[in-house]
Amino acid sequence: MWGELAESGSTAVVGAMDTDAWQGTRARVSRMFGRGRPIRQARYDTQLDDHAAQVARSEHPDEARESLVAVWRLELQALLHRYPDAAEELR
Repeated sequence: MWGELAESGSTAVVGAMDTDAWQGTRARVSRMFGRGRPIRQARYDTQLDDHAAQVARSEHPDEARESLVAVWRLELQALLHRYPDAAEELR
C-alpha cells in the first residue's frame, strides 16, 4: 500500500545526503519519525548522520546510496503503516 511513496521518499532522503539541502531534509525527516518525541527524534538524527557519513566516506558512493535507499524504504514503510497521517508529511 505504501510502497511507491516509501520508495520515492527513501530515494529523496538518500539523494539529499550529499547536497546543500541535507540539513533541511534531515531535520524534516527526523521530526517526521520523531512524532513529537525528542528522544526518538534524536535517535533518527543520529541514524541519518551516520548514513550520510557512510555515503561521504564511501569509495563507491552510488553503491552506498543504493543500500541506504533499501534501508530507508523499509523505515518509511513501517512509519506509514503505524502512522498513516505521515503520508502527507512525506509527500
